[in-house]
Amino acid sequence: MHHVSTISVSGQGLTSQSRKNIVFREKDLDVGQGYDENVYIWTKFIGEQLVHKFREKGLSASIYRTGRIGSRESDGLFQYNSAENGFRIMADLVKELGVLPRSMENMPAQIIPVDECANAIVTLMTEVEINQTFHLYNPHFVTMADFLEIEGIRYRTINSIGFMTKLAVLIKQNPKYGLIEQYIKDAMRNPSNNIIRNDATNATLSLTSFEYQNYLGGNTIDNNSSVLSRFTKKFKKRRKK
Repeated sequence: MHHVSTISVSGQGLTSQSRKNIVFREKDLDVGQGYDENVYIWTKFIGEQLVHKFREKGLSASIYRTGRIGSRESDGLFQYNSAENGFRIMADLVKELGVLPRSMENMPAQIIPVDECANAIVTLMTEVEINQTFHLYNPHFVTMADFLEIEGIRYRTINSIGFMTKLAVLIKQNPKYGLIEQYIKDAMRNPSNNIIRNDATNATLSLTSFEYQNYLGGNTIDNNSSVLSRFTKKFKKRRKK
């Protein structure tokens, strides 16, 4: 079995953290993150627990934790429901309100093209022994402030209460922003700052036919700004159903 999970299971930037100085690696799962504070993370956490449980009973299974999936690198096409993408909505929200909570300004962000992520998974499925866990994400993390700067979105920072008050008014006018209300609440509630590493995954991939075209070992793009700039320009190039 091949189970696709998410890097978000680490709780980074979304949940509280009971332990200090956590480095979240492929072998880790429960590191004290408050996974039950976020429904999405909770479902991924329980999913991985079930995979481990059935591995012990003889099931052969690998887990692939993906990062934030972006538009296809080959032609820029993005998901069908791109208007519901949380990262896109967050950028639109800050643009419309002109403000950002201080607690979210340094929130980490990363993006990996969907086709590169898929190619990496297929390579690991077909060329590597099963019963492993992999981290597949763009290792070049940037902050929300960096992303907004590249988008050309001007804003000022305010406290969390003031931001949520403005958001509540806006949701009544435009319900789409209600889709990320809980995400924003989680991000502002003393989020963990776990360090996520994918050294083991990269070492494994280096022994296969796969090579990242834009990140690790690639020559196309060698800095975060270029990656995010290309991504934001392609964000609205949506795939037609």
